Amino acid sequence: MVEALSSVPTQVLPRNGQRNVLITSALPDVNNVPHLGNIIGSLLSADVFARYCRERGLNTLYVCTDEYGTTTEARALIENVTPQELCDNYHTIHANVYKWFNISFDIFGRTNTKLQTSITQDIFLKLHQNGFLQERLTTQLYCQKHSAFLADRFVEGDCPVCNSSGARGDQCDFCGTILDSLDLKNPQKHIFIELDQLQPEIDTFFQKSVAKGAWSENGKDITSAWLKECLQPRYEAKVIYPWFDACIGYVSITACHTDQWRQWWQNPDNVELYQFIGKDNVIFHSVMFPGTQIGTQEPWTKIHHLSTTDYLTYEGGKFSKSRGIGVFGDSAQNTGVPSDVWRYYLLSHRPETGDTEFNWDSFISANNNVLLKNLGNFLRHEIAVVLQISQLGNGFLQTNKLDNKLAENEPSKCASVIGLAINLIHLLAALITPYMPDTAVSIYKQLRADPLPIPDRWNADSIKAGHEIGKAEYLFSKIKEENGKQWRELFGSEEARKFREEEAIKKAKKKMAKKAREVERAVVPGKLSEGSQS
Repeated sequence: MVEALSSVPTQVLPRNGQRNVLITSALPDVNNVPHLGNIIGSLLSADVFARYCRERGLNTLYVCTDEYGTTTEARALIENVTPQELCDNYHTIHANVYKWFNISFDIFGRTNTKLQTSITQDIFLKLHQNGFLQERLTTQLYCQKHSAFLADRFVEGDCPVCNSSGARGDQCDFCGTILDSLDLKNPQKHIFIELDQLQPEIDTFFQKSVAKGAWSENGKDITSAWLKECLQPRYEAKVIYPWFDACIGYVSITACHTDQWRQWWQNPDNVELYQFIGKDNVIFHSVMFPGTQIGTQEPWTKIHHLSTTDYLTYEGGKFSKSRGIGVFGDSAQNTGVPSDVWRYYLLSHRPETGDTEFNWDSFISANNNVLLKNLGNFLRHEIAVVLQISQLGNGFLQTNKLDNKLAENEPSKCASVIGLAINLIHLLAALITPYMPDTAVSIYKQLRADPLPIPDRWNADSIKAGHEIGKAEYLFSKIKEENGKQWRELFGSEEARKFREEEAIKKAKKKMAKKAREVERAVVPGKLSEGSQS
């Protein structure tokens, strides 16, 4: 639960004969402040599902966090602190952000633990024992200033696939292609995991899991494309790289929660694993992690359902902390807008089948015209059933003309209408709990009723006749239109516009340069041919 961010959580273990759901959200790099895209991309989405499972009475465990990676090392160099100091600082910032957003982890752990090291090394050694590791020579860039080989993440350039600038040596953040930095000297030995040898079993796992777990379309497409091209050995240094051990962090964090962690992670017949990630992390969860699990030849709980998202943009551009573009987690609360309104907006604009945009006009309109005026219209298709139930409720009250006249002339009918309406509100509170938990708490308080689990069947009798309700309070308040202009200035919308223009100019120049090279290749041979004939 949310309190687990700062206290020891109650131990949750699988139960025989029940449905057991293990949930992870993409491990956020604890080296910067998370922005709204990070939050909706995995954390908030996973939180809604975890809350829903609990409301349905399912045995549920939700775990998250990460600290390792060259991005952490790079950030530490920029801030002139040690990686550990950086992680300590940002771990606290992340914890506070997620607590404000009501992200209900069962445990928000850390991966700088002895358990992370021992579990990762155990998996590594089992892969070695089973013949799936091979030592080979590779080339790497070397920094003479720091007297060290550069990790892929420190290498930056143009993506050879999509030609986007700013691609890192390990992965292009624009098209998602996994890359490998090039070098011309200083060969160094690395240990490779032989994914090509594991491909038949990975293929089989993928087909079964997709059919049974109903993966998101972009998750299926990205994984299929990788498998179609045939897997290649993936290298690993004697110091473990993040792509290998990042997903193992889910396991070690669970081990910090309980020493019986194998009941969750090595119990495939009784546990369903749901993983929530952005599209740039698909391969690590759908191919590499399952591949290492298969290679150990142990009975691992492998992914059942993969839920992936595209990108949330800010006013049409990318979030950028360095350029002051976008709303970041620690500044959202400074707007004075309740976290439930942010949760609603992000969920209603979740980038499920393509990129979506955060826009201040849309944000203010969502609060004023949807939440404030009609609670039942929220969350669009995510909870269409709530919309239908609320519309029926509104229609029911209008049809029966609930007013003082009805109370005077037909008191029995009026009592029945009120009783049904109160029970409908109780049901709606249960249904919106996964999405807007604070709003649900407010409704329960006004009803003076206990929380209602989401039922299989609704009988409209959870609140009995004679029950005394509390004082009515507003669930939402209006946001002034002029706040939009103020927030645009505060959160860099103009800078975002400039950045978009700069990127468009860069792309146009690259396109022209590419066309010029193509023309040159076509023309030069002709000139040489003429010269040879003279």
